[in-house]
Amino acid sequence: MTTTVYVRDISNRRVHKRIKEDGVRGLYSLEADNADDSGAFEVLTDAEMSDVEKDDLCRRCWPSVEDAE
Repeated sequence: MTTTVYVRDISNRRVHKRIKEDGVRGLYSLEADNADDSGAFEVLTDAEMSDVEKDDLCRRCWPSVEDAE
C-alpha cells in the first residue's frame, strides 16, 4: 500500500507530494523535483496543508493549479 505525504522544502518553502510505500524506508518523489539534492524538508499535516498558499505548491506535483490560473 502507498500513502501520499506532503513535504515543504526548507530552502525554498516549496511544497511537494511524496509517496511512502509500506515496508520501504524513505519517500519517493518525482525525478524532476530533484529531491535527492534539495536537502532538509518538513512533513506537513493535513491541517498545515490547508493553510498552504497556492503559489507555494510545486507545479510538477500539482499541474492542475497552473491550469486553473
